[in-house]
Amino acid sequence: MANAVQGFIIQKITRTFAVERCVSPGVWAPMSAAAVNGYVRDPGSSVNADCVQYWELWSVQADGNIGHNSDSFSLCSIIPNAGVVPNTTRGHYTMVGEASFYPALSSAAALGFAVGNAAPAGVLPSRLTDPAGDLGSAGIVASGAPIRYQVDVAWDSSATDPTSVVTVT
Repeated sequence: MANAVQGFIIQKITRTFAVERCVSPGVWAPMSAAAVNGYVRDPGSSVNADCVQYWELWSVQADGNIGHNSDSFSLCSIIPNAGVVPNTTRGHYTMVGEASFYPALSSAAALGFAVGNAAPAGVLPSRLTDPAGDLGSAGIVASGAPIRYQVDVAWDSSATDPTSVVTVT
C-alpha cells in the first residue's frame, strides 16, 4: 500500500433508542433501556440499550493493513416470541458513527481500550469514556477530518405491513 502509516482508527458510536410497547390495543407505553434489554428473549440476541455511547479502536499496521478489518452491527427483533409480530413494539433506533485516523505507535491498552469494555463493540477494543484526554496527553492528533455515518431504523408492529425501514447516510 502506498504511503501506509501505522496508527489506529477510533470510532465514536452514539445510539438512541425510542421504543414503545403495546400494553393494550391502541395503548402504547415508552420502554426504558432496561425494559428493552429484558424484552428481547432470544438468547442469541442482545440490545444493550443502556450503552448509548462508546468508542471502538482498530489498529493500523505499518503496511496499512487493519486489524479486525471489518465492523458489523445487527438489529435484533424486539418481539417477545418468534412468530408473534402484531401489536408488540414500535419505535425508532439511530446509530451515529464518527471515525478518525490517528498516526501513532501507542497500543490500544495504553489508551484504555480493551475488548469487552462496551458490549455492543463485540470483538473490537472499546471504552465507555471519551479518549480525547488520553490522546491529548500523549500528543496524538487525528489526521484529517472524521468520517461520519448514520443508520436510522423505524418500525411499527401494529401497522398493516409491519416491516422495518432502514436508512443509512
